[in-house]
Amino acid sequence: MISEYLEKFDIETIPNVAGTGVIGIINSEIQKPVIGLRADMDALPIQDQKTVEYKSKISNVMHACGHDAHVTMLLGTAYILSKYKDKIKAKIKLIFQPAEEGPGGAKPLIKTGHVDDLDIIFAQHVEPFLDVGTIGIQNDKAMAAIDKFNLKFSGKGGHGAYPHQTVDPIVVASQTIMAFQAVISRMINPMEQGVLTIGTINGGSKRNVIAEEVNLGGTIRTFSPDIRKEIHQNVIKIVENISSAYGTKHQLDYEFGYDPLINDKDALNVLRESFANMNRIQHLEVLDPVMSSEDFGYYLSKFKGCLWWIGAKPKTPYPLHSPHFDINEDVLSVGVEALVKTTINCANIIKP
Repeated sequence: MISEYLEKFDIETIPNVAGTGVIGIINSEIQKPVIGLRADMDALPIQDQKTVEYKSKISNVMHACGHDAHVTMLLGTAYILSKYKDKIKAKIKLIFQPAEEGPGGAKPLIKTGHVDDLDIIFAQHVEPFLDVGTIGIQNDKAMAAIDKFNLKFSGKGGHGAYPHQTVDPIVVASQTIMAFQAVISRMINPMEQGVLTIGTINGGSKRNVIAEEVNLGGTIRTFSPDIRKEIHQNVIKIVENISSAYGTKHQLDYEFGYDPLINDKDALNVLRESFANMNRIQHLEVLDPVMSSEDFGYYLSKFKGCLWWIGAKPKTPYPLHSPHFDINEDVLSVGVEALVKTTINCANIIKP
């Protein structure tokens, strides 16, 4: 559908990028500057519980994070920019990216090489608790990196009455969970931010039986690349030492996920100048960083750019990923203006 619209607007189109992604190119003959605009396009495995005519028609599939609005706003932007492309002295890449909700479509899309020439990239995300006409920005740190791990302790099971004949992995898991609390509170600089959460623990089958194994699942959120590595090393040391002390075997599967989303100050300055001249923007609000994650961070690890939050508050707001999530559709025209004017302003500022 996206490809059909872009082709209708006479925009050069690259389909099937990193799976289901699409890239549209305006002014492909211009070498520099190159401005990227990104919209994520995936839904979530959630049952839509709204009572509106545009409620999802597919069971357990819902746009509960507003990505359908992101696509709509970028398509509207594509249409307008295509009409005025002769007046814009820049190449514009319209990036419709899959899989932001997982496993992360930004990384494989970047690896295709289709965006290697970007000088700067922008993205926006609807925010159901900001009024329409309000833009939220985060200076510098915006969203955290997300890493995750699965940890298995294997011991020797037996009767609960004879623990000396066993190696109890539940005790080892319990000691490890408590030791993990010191990773944030005692092992990293208190001026840095970090979160370590154990979300799952599974082991045992009966009250009087000591289990053979216990499985833990956890997530780690950070902003600093150095702190991210430090936490990883501390987790490894804690697991190895406690497991060794109690005589269990262990398996730690640790996965580095999305990069932190750190907004570039030059890109933010472009935004501030652009928003000052927008008819539909009444208020610019500075927001605190959040520990949730967004795979737009992968772009910002490679290119200058930033992400802003665009107010989409409906009559009754619900949070992102709620089965009742909805937007005020007035945000759509606001989002188009934000993207169009930021692109034009950026093209005038960045020199070839």
